[in-house]
Amino acid sequence: MQRIALKNLGLKNSEINVYLAILSLGTAKVSEIAKKASMYNKNAYDALRKLNEKGLVSKATEDGKLVFHAEDPEGLATLWESRREHLVSVMEELKKIYRQAPSDEEIFTYKGRSGIKTVFDDVLKSEECMELGNAEKFKEVVPNFFFKYQLLKKEGGIKCRALIYKSERSKKISREIYGKVKFIDANFPSFVVIYSNKVVFIHFGEDLFETIVRSKHLHREYVAYFNAVWNNQ
Repeated sequence: MQRIALKNLGLKNSEINVYLAILSLGTAKVSEIAKKASMYNKNAYDALRKLNEKGLVSKATEDGKLVFHAEDPEGLATLWESRREHLVSVMEELKKIYRQAPSDEEIFTYKGRSGIKTVFDDVLKSEECMELGNAEKFKEVVPNFFFKYQLLKKEGGIKCRALIYKSERSKKISREIYGKVKFIDANFPSFVVIYSNKVVFIHFGEDLFETIVRSKHLHREYVAYFNAVWNNQ
């Protein structure tokens, strides 16, 4: 968890190794830090120099020898703020470029559990959604996010209807889904969410991946299909 957090702050693996080593040592020579981090002296020194530039370690001379000292980890918050300020400074330019994009149809593909969060964060911005597929598989593969998604739908007051594959277990799961639920006999290979001129396809197989298609035409067709099936149940 520590390594992931430090990596998200922009630290390279060598810097992370050295930073964690010097945190435990406090003040030490390059050779001592390198040994603790299981690195060559030169590589450890290069990492220490970069950490010093970031304000995470300080250096001094003691008895004619160069030593490094770990600064208070609160400095990481400053590093994070600096990265945030850089992003804020170019945000308007990025939004301007985004608004000028000529395409009316776009496809975004994600992979893994981080993609699930990205997809549903987008869904939760809408006022209404329609879900189609195997809710049992959804809960089985990402149980924690399944519960969180239902809670956030409720908190956001999103109007939701779900057509889920009928099975004994899904009947129980339906009581956990926020929104109106009906059952269908077809077991779709993907879990589909229809919302805000977009259609999401989530594949809960051996490889978890997600695709968002922004298309008024495709959205309209899926809405018509969903309503036709819903009204016949």
